Amino acid sequence: MIKNDKRVVKGWLMFDWANSVYPLVILSTVFPVYYASIAVEQGKDIVSLFGVEWENTVLLDVILSISYLLVAFMNPVLSGIADRTGNKKLFLKIFNGIGVIGCMSMFFFIEGRIWVGLLGSFLASIGYSGSLVFYNAYLPEIATEDRQDEISAKGFSYGYFGSALFLIAVLVSTFVFGDTEESKHLIFRITFLVLGLWWLGFAAYSFKRLPENVYEKSETSDWLRKGLKELKGVFKDLSNHPILKKYLLAFFMFSIAVQTMILVAAFFGSKEIEFPEGWKEVALIGIVLVIQFVAIAGAKTFAWVSKKYGNINGLLFGVISYTIACIWAFFTYHFIPFIFLAALVGFGMGGIQSLARSTYSKFLPETEDHASYFSFYDFLEKMSIVLGLLLFGGLEQLTGSQRYSVLSLVVVFLIAIVLLLRLRKQSK
Repeated sequence: MIKNDKRVVKGWLMFDWANSVYPLVILSTVFPVYYASIAVEQGKDIVSLFGVEWENTVLLDVILSISYLLVAFMNPVLSGIADRTGNKKLFLKIFNGIGVIGCMSMFFFIEGRIWVGLLGSFLASIGYSGSLVFYNAYLPEIATEDRQDEISAKGFSYGYFGSALFLIAVLVSTFVFGDTEESKHLIFRITFLVLGLWWLGFAAYSFKRLPENVYEKSETSDWLRKGLKELKGVFKDLSNHPILKKYLLAFFMFSIAVQTMILVAAFFGSKEIEFPEGWKEVALIGIVLVIQFVAIAGAKTFAWVSKKYGNINGLLFGVISYTIACIWAFFTYHFIPFIFLAALVGFGMGGIQSLARSTYSKFLPETEDHASYFSFYDFLEKMSIVLGLLLFGGLEQLTGSQRYSVLSLVVVFLIAIVLLLRLRKQSK
């Protein structure tokens, strides 16, 4: 297959456009705001499930953690099968469908049906996070190494811009038609339905352009055994690439903190920041919208930094920025400084996510087993999310505040900085 083909690259980029509405709307803005207003008992941020009283945000963290754990342990096997059979695109379609169903089911999430919201978010999380390993594995197959930073950054930029447009439409609809609490809630529920259609429609465009079987493999029987054998071979081969292993360790550490900050940003703003009376929900959505546009600039800036100063230095720049953001967040109470804090988070988010993916792609050896290699990347990312959410939620449950949870992430970032500095020295 010819790399850097414009038609194929455009198809790959549009998948980010299609699915990025999920993390923005379901993880960061509309769903958290709607969930926080619905999942309450007796006027408190408490819900009862399985005979246990939970902080509502902690319960959602647990549900998301379970979904990430399931994907983390399932995807390495599936990626081995995908590499052995050449069916990467099939698994991409399956997980995409699960995510779409999960999002659209949230239309039926109303007061008294918290299980619907939790189940919908669980399925949507599995669909989105499960698809990423197969999507990311296309990068070294469709782009030459010298263009991977640029194309990875462009993919995230497509996602940020497309999801921002979607969120603007939600925000305008809320301003125009959301004059009561009931009408706002209806708009949010319709948003979940339309989001699923957006995700489904634009993903179909990508599926038409992405190649079916890059290396023309033809295994058609005994998928599980051969997939496990494929995975075992890749795992064994990792021992021959010490720099790649060290990068994965550094990636794991900074992902714990980065992914957690992205996932809990809206909840932190909702619980810990003072907003003008009656404007909290709309203001939070507007702030996250600012993050999206700043993230586009961040992705492009980090691609330029990596080209000029190297990928590891680019990642160090991003991790240090996030460390500063954590300390800043601990002392932030008013919505105005929170806007500037959110911009810093968005700038780092756009840069670190795109650069982390392309850096890993560059460190890969010559191979046809890209899905299997990316499954280790994906496994560590999912485990980092689980650990980050458990750390964040556990401290919130103990202290009753998310501020100490945010501050704990500084320690994680400092460890990541040390690991990246050592990697920079050894990879020269």
